[in-house]
Amino acid sequence: FELSWLSYLFGRPVDAKAFIDRKLNDPDISADDIYSTVVRFEEKTWICPGRHDITSITGTILIDIVSRPAIRELRIVGEKGMLMWNWDKEFIYFDNENPLQRHQYYVPKGKAAEGYHSSICEEMYISEIANFINAIQGKEQYLYSREDEKAAIAMLGKVEGK
Repeated sequence: FELSWLSYLFGRPVDAKAFIDRKLNDPDISADDIYSTVVRFEEKTWICPGRHDITSITGTILIDIVSRPAIRELRIVGEKGMLMWNWDKEFIYFDNENPLQRHQYYVPKGKAAEGYHSSICEEMYISEIANFINAIQGKEQYLYSREDEKAAIAMLGKVEGK
């Protein structure tokens, strides 16, 4: 699910390697238990004040839906610094070698639906579906193009070995 918004921020994924396991959960549940993935994004020109940098960005994503609390973590590594996101701790943190450029941003994870563990929240998926419905009704612009979605689905298929 993260591939769509990561592509929006960093460009399309061009390669990915993953370890996926589904042996820990209830056999009647079809979702995979653990995704541990490394994703490389297309090289992109970042326009910074006074310079233009072309950089390659790689990220690691860990999604574990079996452990309690569930784990969703992301690290994006680039030449100029690193972004870290931890779903449970509700922050995105940017770090680099310049202490004046380090930032932490609060990102609320939302509330769990009744019957779900408190660490499993669905609000980002609900927001994405709401955006889709509003877009097809002409009320707002869809966040991602069809080409962006096709690229994310193709990369997910590659990660899952399909």
